[in-house]
Amino acid sequence: MNNDLLELTIVIVTYKTNADILKNCLNSIDTKIKTLVVENSNHFENKKKIEDQFSNVKVLCTGSKYQYNKKLFHFYYSFCLFENTRVTIKD
Repeated sequence: MNNDLLELTIVIVTYKTNADILKNCLNSIDTKIKTLVVENSNHFENKKKIEDQFSNVKVLCTGSKYQYNKKLFHFYYSFCLFENTRVTIKD
């Protein structure tokens, strides 16, 4: 893996997304790439399962509409890729 990708964080914005759709998306991402799932509801019932299954993933339940507010993430990450859950990454 390119070392530049180690500085990348993928941000996936969701709202009560089906767990299978999210897992399919997460399975397509290299486990060395940090991934943040921003869930716009107050509670994501699969949060613990997702974080346990994917060591590179952190789920943040906002309870509000952060959505694609790039200014919020600009301060925390060097490089961000905002992705839809229906997108899968291929080699």
